Amino acid sequence: MFRTTILALAMIIPGAAFAQDFRSSIDLTVRPTGKVSFEVFGTQSSQDKSYWCAASEYVKKRLGNPARTRITVVAAKGSLPSGKRNVGFTIAADAAKGQASSTSISVRNVGTNISLGLAEQFCEDLRTQERGIR
Repeated sequence: MFRTTILALAMIIPGAAFAQDFRSSIDLTVRPTGKVSFEVFGTQSSQDKSYWCAASEYVKKRLGNPARTRITVVAAKGSLPSGKRNVGFTIAADAAKGQASSTSISVRNVGTNISLGLAEQFCEDLRTQERGIR
């Protein structure tokens, strides 16, 4: 009986962890919306870099994807019913298919996509700004 309970919990807990919100180091909440898609909940002071930073941390810590992964905007800022400051992202390979690598970091255009490595750099940029070092 005990062993059966432990095995059942072991199967349930990873699924529950997938469904839980993630809190980024810059205090933005990320909520999974699918296996490889998620929504970043912005604040009034969130910069575009903030969304990419939170997305990169979620992808790396929750989805465990390598630096060559591309993160793509699938629901632009202001377009989601869940909030005008939220942005939908995915790492689905076909989301960036046919899209050129972005030179823009805007989260206001569906299809904008950047590498995980570049998005991670925005976290460092934001920490540097916060410390007042420029």
